[in-house]
Amino acid sequence: MRRWVGLSLFVVTTTALVGCGSIVRVSRDFSFTAPWEDYQRVVVNTHNGRVELAATGTSEIDISGTKRAGGLTYAEAEENLDQVTIVAEPDAADPTTFRISVDYPAHLRGKSIAASFVIHVPEPCAAEIATGNGSIRAENLRDQVVLRTSNGRITLSDIAGNVRVRTSNGRVEAERIDGELYVDTGNGSVSVRALEGVCELETSNGAVEAVDVRGDISVTTSNGRIRVEAAPPEDASVILRTSNGSIHVTLPATMRGDLTLSTSNGRVSTSMDQVSLTSPSWSRRRFEAVMNGGGGGRIVARSSNGSITFICR
Repeated sequence: MRRWVGLSLFVVTTTALVGCGSIVRVSRDFSFTAPWEDYQRVVVNTHNGRVELAATGTSEIDISGTKRAGGLTYAEAEENLDQVTIVAEPDAADPTTFRISVDYPAHLRGKSIAASFVIHVPEPCAAEIATGNGSIRAENLRDQVVLRTSNGRITLSDIAGNVRVRTSNGRVEAERIDGELYVDTGNGSVSVRALEGVCELETSNGAVEAVDVRGDISVTTSNGRIRVEAAPPEDASVILRTSNGSIHVTLPATMRGDLTLSTSNGRVSTSMDQVSLTSPSWSRRRFEAVMNGGGGGRIVARSSNGSITFICR
């Protein structure tokens, strides 16, 4: 097993009150490289800390960051930190995968163990990143990309492949994705721009914005507004739901299929001068029609408490 701790550049110590005593936390920077053996995937696991991963054209895998540990005294915290190692090695079961993780003895659990990473790889690859508490940034990757954090923002861009994102509490920002995107955040807004594929976005509490999306769209938020400006296929599925917030949708006038717009408390407004409508039915809070002769498409916008604006052009 290859374990790199790296050269200690500096140590930062802070003290926080815990009950009637105090805990000392220390941190130490690390930096090292590993050879690139045409890996197809990079997997990163850290107990607590931010992670940045990007393909930048470097000749090797460049890994840097900061590891942290705590103790009742400075000496104990330093001793605990010495037992925290950064593991970076090919996967024993899959030599096309390179793994980076944090290793420490079980008795150090509860000792404020953490490690943050900045990782640069030579060329785009698949990736799986998981952190217990921290932000994630992923850039210039491909194939399957999976990003998970319990608490933190997730930012991704320039991905040629399918992406799955999960954060319990944090904003998600994605742009220039050539593939499918699935986002689930427990509490935070979602912003997506320039997506060439299926888009499924869900947040329990936050606004959702999807601009320049060219695939089926599904958006659900329990509390927040929804704004969509997209150019999906003519027979696409566009399903938008919010429990509390307005919905503003702009789609091409060539869309075909069943259209349903409804709000429990608000107003429905439409602008579809270039669209052929069959069997229209409307009221202040509801509008239904078949667009452009029908087809396999389905467009639904529902809000429990908020106005709906629907535009085709």
